[in-house]
Amino acid sequence: MLYSRTHNGRRAPADVPLDELRGALGGPPVEGSEPGIRHEILDALRAAGHAPGNKPHSGPLWQTYVDLANRYTTGDLDGLEPPGPSPMRWAVERLALELEHFTEEARSELDAVPGESGPLRIDATEGIFVATASSIVPLRCSHSCPNQGSTLLVDGPLISSVCPNGHSLRDWRLSAVHARKALRALDLDPATQGHIAVDGPFYIPESGWSEDASLEDTVWARSREHAFVGRDDAMAQLDQIAGQ
Repeated sequence: MLYSRTHNGRRAPADVPLDELRGALGGPPVEGSEPGIRHEILDALRAAGHAPGNKPHSGPLWQTYVDLANRYTTGDLDGLEPPGPSPMRWAVERLALELEHFTEEARSELDAVPGESGPLRIDATEGIFVATASSIVPLRCSHSCPNQGSTLLVDGPLISSVCPNGHSLRDWRLSAVHARKALRALDLDPATQGHIAVDGPFYIPESGWSEDASLEDTVWARSREHAFVGRDDAMAQLDQIAGQ
């Protein structure tokens, strides 16, 4: 709702009065019983390029458009049945209840939302690695180029990697939020922008992990003291154990 009224840059979200939001939620329905605010949000997202047929084809705003536009949740993709309710139809009722007794004074006490950081480029001499609870996976392009010297590009909610030979990769395992929070392992502010040169590997937690999880919690394999991981003789030790 706030995005639909501020995406043109003329107002900041904090400048939108609560009464205006309440009025938007209580506006007349369209297309039968669909809330009018739904169409306002879809129009704003479409105008900003966050809709099918525009680029980029990912990110939270693009996904918001897809979710709001989908009214065929029963699996009737052929349109033999009339469209069902959009997710916004029920959300409007819940939002109206939340805002009913919410005051401007209470709003002023909320934590300020930080502004979006500028683009970030991370160059790692030993490569980019995706960290999970049980493994570390080197990030490779579809051409299987070396991982050493790879680059991670973060721009808002978008993230991609570039191999040393210039091949770009957008992988579901990558998350812009996780990449920025992984900067804490380098004693850097997650809001850092510009260029960072990492002399060694750069680890980023897999996107499926909680955004609040620390890198150390998600990756036991990072420990050099582990019996196998990170040692050149790992396979020899495994063979020895298998023989025993």
